[in-house]
Amino acid sequence: MIDHLICDCDGVLVDSEIIADRVMLEVLSETFPGIDFKPSVKTAFGQQTSRFLLNLETKYGITMPPDFVDTIEARVSVELAKSVRPISGVRAALERCGLPVAVVSNSRMERVKASVRRAGLDEIVGPRVFSAQ
Repeated sequence: MIDHLICDCDGVLVDSEIIADRVMLEVLSETFPGIDFKPSVKTAFGQQTSRFLLNLETKYGITMPPDFVDTIEARVSVELAKSVRPISGVRAALERCGLPVAVVSNSRMERVKASVRRAGLDEIVGPRVFSAQ
């Protein structure tokens, strides 16, 4: 018997992955000019930013600046505040399912809660938001 619906946030409830990946590519390219990060950033979907950046350090033989994850996350938050949108039809689908809805994500808790709120889904999800953080 199914008694709950558990959803990922980024790319399922809100169209945020494309925004986050674009910002990450911009910040990486500004910080390390001359390295083409585009092929690598295409593989970032669903990964924690910190783990993804560690892999880039190994792959390219580079060292990320201190607090680089925070720099990226701050810029992503600004861009998400401007342009994140719910996935088309997601609200209606959640309302129709008739089950308690929870959100889980590899993103930071603050980002997940903000995305759920900006998408107008906070009253559907309530306090059931969980993060890898």
